[in-house]
Amino acid sequence: MAKFVQATAILVAWALALACSTEPIEDDGDRKKGDPQPHPPHGCAANPLPGPIEAGRWSDRFFAPGLGGIDGYGPRVHDLALDPEGRLVAVGYFSFADTQPIPAAARWTGSAWEPLVPGWEDVPPHFTAVAIREDGAIALATHHALEWVGELILVRDGQAESIGAFVGAIRKLHWQGDRLWVAGLFEMGDGPRHLALWEDDTWKEAPLGSPDGAVFDILEEDGTLVVAGAFQTIGGIEADKLAAWDGATWTAHDVPIPGWIYTLVRDADGAWVVGGSLAMGDEPTHGGVARRNAEGSWELLGGGFNSGWFPGVVTALAVHEGALYAAGCFREDAAGEPIPPLVRWDGEAWVPATELYQPIRPWYDPISCGDEGPQSFFRTVYQRMLSVGDRLYLGGAFAGVGDTPALDIAVLHDGAWKPLGSDAGSPVMGWFTRMETGGPDCTLYAAGPISHLGTEPFHAALVRWKERWEPFGPPVPEGLQCLAHAVSSDERVLVACHEFDEEFGEAGAAHLFELTAEQWIPVAELGDGVFVFDMEFDAADALWIGGGSMEGSYLARWDGERIEVIESGFDAPISLLAVEPGDPEPDVVVAGYFLHRGDESMESVARFDGSTWHPMGQGIGPASALAWGPTGLYMASEGGLWSLGASPAAEEMPRSFVLAQWSGSEWEEIGTVENGLPPVDAEGAPHTFRKLVPTRDGLVAVGEVWDGTTAVHAMYWNGERFVPIGGGVGAIAVDTAAATPAGLFFGGLVATVDPAGATQPSVGAALYEWR
Repeated sequence: MAKFVQATAILVAWALALACSTEPIEDDGDRKKGDPQPHPPHGCAANPLPGPIEAGRWSDRFFAPGLGGIDGYGPRVHDLALDPEGRLVAVGYFSFADTQPIPAAARWTGSAWEPLVPGWEDVPPHFTAVAIREDGAIALATHHALEWVGELILVRDGQAESIGAFVGAIRKLHWQGDRLWVAGLFEMGDGPRHLALWEDDTWKEAPLGSPDGAVFDILEEDGTLVVAGAFQTIGGIEADKLAAWDGATWTAHDVPIPGWIYTLVRDADGAWVVGGSLAMGDEPTHGGVARRNAEGSWELLGGGFNSGWFPGVVTALAVHEGALYAAGCFREDAAGEPIPPLVRWDGEAWVPATELYQPIRPWYDPISCGDEGPQSFFRTVYQRMLSVGDRLYLGGAFAGVGDTPALDIAVLHDGAWKPLGSDAGSPVMGWFTRMETGGPDCTLYAAGPISHLGTEPFHAALVRWKERWEPFGPPVPEGLQCLAHAVSSDERVLVACHEFDEEFGEAGAAHLFELTAEQWIPVAELGDGVFVFDMEFDAADALWIGGGSMEGSYLARWDGERIEVIESGFDAPISLLAVEPGDPEPDVVVAGYFLHRGDESMESVARFDGSTWHPMGQGIGPASALAWGPTGLYMASEGGLWSLGASPAAEEMPRSFVLAQWSGSEWEEIGTVENGLPPVDAEGAPHTFRKLVPTRDGLVAVGEVWDGTTAVHAMYWNGERFVPIGGGVGAIAVDTAAATPAGLFFGGLVATVDPAGATQPSVGAALYEWR
């Protein structure tokens, strides 16, 4: 799968902005802002928006099937259960089913998702466990991931009440008649720990004494409860991770394999099988799943799994139609053969239960393998499997199974994995890190780590928008990393790549390619050890190229036939550049972490007039975004990210701008509350713009902008004020954007749009359109 990766340790995820438009600048006072322009508008930035900014609306086509997210933090399904009518229930951290809002406790009717408890107001946003009694009483465990606390909630006759609070997290709830068993990694004040009973409106600890470690699973067999987890003692007896309670006595069923158990089943032959972070031997390389044989000893089933560097971990097990299924964090079987993280035991070996290829999650996820400690289980990808008749359900924090996008829940039926919900959306499975436009129609070409466009697997270099997402060009050639691309006025697509040794992390020769729908065409050599971070065409369709290495900078110009190196004397790479719009012999402004050009002080931002360099950033921190358009030259900066060397003293800290415009002699801050930006509270991080996109009459600015606790991230500067675009974009951050005739496109870890208003899902990308 082709991936365009963002910078390196040199640059920390800058949005590499570009623009093409009109106002030249001078810092000698000869030409001032507002004077007549000597060059006509040029390029896509010369176009107006398709309509007034307040008249647009968000496209509703970018949803994915399944249970989607609240924000840019990844959604997940933690637990699955059946109601008394045999309907599937899912709980977790989610807020949408396809395009419809849904609470984080939902029921599948067979054709659609509905709230588990209709009419319940103020439903908590996060649950980790659910159990439903035969009379319909519902037990739920809430979770607060940051504070690591929660509550036990009981719903009877449609009314919800809290019946207990705890520190930690609950993994399993189980009704045994009117008695509710609660298992997990938790403490209830001075009361029960890790295993508790709720009976007659009273909390009790586990019979004869609490376990000394977490309990993750409960299996009931003919009235006997079998519990498994990370404990060594329970009920006053020694028991290594597995024990049974018959109502009077605890019996140990030791699993003498180092680690802990997450999940427990009986296979078709009646043998116990456990999955978890388990590994045998003095220097274990495989693990994850073990079965007790007829002699009563335990062995890794099929030799276990390997995750690449460590023994594999199994987080979900189920027996379905007589076969054992396992899911978790692993890459190879005991023979070293690649396997997907979802497999089936065929009686002799583990065989794939899906394809190796997996959709990419378009969210931020603090994903764990589950071997980082018992607490890490709640951040693993696969949380639960449940077999119901001829269907096997899988829940967790995934984007799909094999080639099938399905957010957080999928079903195996008739030999194929399918989503629960509509498959008609056009999501981006992954995210865009860079968007560029060009050609007579200002066509959008985007790059990023992408696995699927809609339901189709993606195997290409770029994504193009032509009324829908289209893959463009063959995959990136083996051994290359590509950090920048640009599109000319006649829609030639140029891509800069460098050879990269993944084993040693070293960059080799850099190359410039023309990318067509069918092939990569070598155009020019850019030198050894050069990273290219930004590129932009000028009015003469010459390409300006900015980058460098740890040793210094690189600024070059390609005129269609040859490369001319303009500058290599800065002491750090050029990360951003902006070309004077409309002029066939333009000035160029560059920005980066540099402090000097040779012996000359040249901090952060500089302008090249064709023969001479002029400083523009004395005392200013490095730029996070840069653009030159019809209404002027703009820069966003972050003074906190100063240099790769020693930090300056407090009195020498550089100035930073949220967003500044060049006046002709200095940078003037326009990113203020008075100009419409949301205020930042005392504990909040300052707004940071990562990409600036000029239009004929203003500027689109995206990055990290919060209105209190609500994401905005996308603003429009109309020359006088900042206006949130459509109520904002719900994301961790917006990394990139583009203005096209179809509307404004946004890329990043995008989950929703208009998060404070009529919120709707928009997975991996968003489009603000006028139609």
